Amino acid sequence: MSADTSKFAKLMELAKETSSETRRDLLREVTDIFFEDNKTDRSETECAMFDEIIVAVANDMTEEVRKNLAGRVAKSKSPLRRTARRLATDTIAVARPVLRHAGALTDEDLVEIVNTKPQSHLMAVSKRQGLGEVVSEALVHKGEDPVLVSLLENSTAKINRTLRERYGLLKMNCARSMRSPRIRRARCSG
Repeated sequence: MSADTSKFAKLMELAKETSSETRRDLLREVTDIFFEDNKTDRSETECAMFDEIIVAVANDMTEEVRKNLAGRVAKSKSPLRRTARRLATDTIAVARPVLRHAGALTDEDLVEIVNTKPQSHLMAVSKRQGLGEVVSEALVHKGEDPVLVSLLENSTAKINRTLRERYGLLKMNCARSMRSPRIRRARCSG
């Protein structure tokens, strides 16, 4: 029996168990296998299987275990959209790295999160690199002042001028935050 076959057999046995300790072992084993050697050429089938397992067992995991998983998913280049979405809607301690860094989240996912989650989640989204206009617009509509200031400080966020002017972001946030040279430089001129 090869090592891969024996690992697979062990995972199948763990998956049949319902105790939370066994499910934690399953999550740890699956996660270690999936992320071993930072392998980036996972097949769609492998990613779909991983997504399915993680989404199925995530609710049984402690917050600490989910935080560890979130850190790994946030750095992953694999298309783990279901897992990323699940973790992005968790407590902010779990969600933060996924909201800020996970490439698997789409603009559509981020807009949904902005529209349904508390300000702490919006703050994490506002710091995301390369934030698209549609997400920025959702943040402007739902975010409170600290989120809007954070969005303006994000030099990689795409915020169209019309939107900034329509919602008075230039006046409201720049007047409040002139002490921040990054805001003055990046968003308040022109």
